[in-house]
Amino acid sequence: MQVLRVLSAALLALVLALYAVAVYIARGERRRTLRNVGWALILIGTVVLVARRLTGQYAVDALTSAVQHDAGQRTWLIASSMLAQIGWAAILYGGVVVLAAVLPA
Repeated sequence: MQVLRVLSAALLALVLALYAVAVYIARGERRRTLRNVGWALILIGTVVLVARRLTGQYAVDALTSAVQHDAGQRTWLIASSMLAQIGWAAILYGGVVVLAAVLPA
């Protein structure tokens, strides 16, 4: 479990650093590159939320009976709530980045 926490934090830092390098390298196209980074964050956040929804429905249907379905659904929502927060945060941050890239300087 500890390895996953460290690895996820390190990979997030690496991705953000690579996005920063991409914006830095794009000398004449910085706004466009920044806008694309924002759209990428929005896309990833959306994919995370959709994947959470689909895998949750599949897991709850596969692991619970009709009587236990509500409890299984609530357990999944509680267990994956941090994943949902990450997805929504990525969408929000991506929206802010796109807005910053689109607004005039």
